[in-house]
Amino acid sequence: MTYTRLDDRWDEHPHYVGLELEHFGLMACALTYANRQLTDGFIPSKAVRNFGRVGKGNTRAAEHLVSLGIWIRVDGGYQIDGFLEHNWSRAMVEETRAARAAAGSRGGQLSASARAAKQASAQASAQASAQASAQAGAQANSNPSPSPSPSPAPSPAPSPSPASSASPSLREGDRVPSVKVQRATRIPVGWRPRDETLAALRAELKVDPLGSLPSFRDYWLSAKNGEKRDWDATYRNWVRKDASDAKLSPWEEPEPEREPLAELTDEERATNGARLLQLSQILQGANQ
Repeated sequence: MTYTRLDDRWDEHPHYVGLELEHFGLMACALTYANRQLTDGFIPSKAVRNFGRVGKGNTRAAEHLVSLGIWIRVDGGYQIDGFLEHNWSRAMVEETRAARAAAGSRGGQLSASARAAKQASAQASAQASAQASAQAGAQANSNPSPSPSPSPAPSPAPSPSPASSASPSLREGDRVPSVKVQRATRIPVGWRPRDETLAALRAELKVDPLGSLPSFRDYWLSAKNGEKRDWDATYRNWVRKDASDAKLSPWEEPEPEREPLAELTDEERATNGARLLQLSQILQGANQ
């Protein structure tokens, strides 16, 4: 299960001045949908229409959010602007779930081994106590005649439990690995997005994503609360906003560099000169 994070002054944000209750309700439904489905802030158009009982009214409200820059219109639906700045990405959620599942599995194996060892010890103690009682009873009921007393049957040794034999490397007291979550940091001086991030933005938006880099760095270097867990994800949302506002120039693939012509040798120059002289003589003879 994932959780949606909302600031307690969320409804007082300057971008939300003038919004109606239907807009706040739509945004809340969209945030929980994106966290539940792990879409990194993408909301399909069909999901928007299915929120609540409004239907077409949801689409009208969504387009109003787009006009204010709160949402971004993309192929197949909408993108919540700045979603990954306050919510976990799909990769972070899946990594955390996998780590917790592995920790829980190992902890269960340790508990099973401890229970099996305790049960085997109890069985061995009970068998030893029964054997001692049987020997004492046989001695009390024996008569003076030298009749041999029956010897007690040997008790079977306790068999190892499946849990302990299946995982011999697990020992009681082993520490279960903790789940590590990436901490938020301020933007490093001279920060630049990864090459794969730039390539993905060029393919998605058909614009030059580096056009947003100077303003992005200046803003976050001077921001008061400027700590983020994923700066590439923050930059992707920033570029999408600039692209929707037509602030970026179209992206054009650079032409491949041409190889320089090889320099002629002295022999090649002499040969070409002779050919040119011969051709000039032929043309002069034709003109006469």
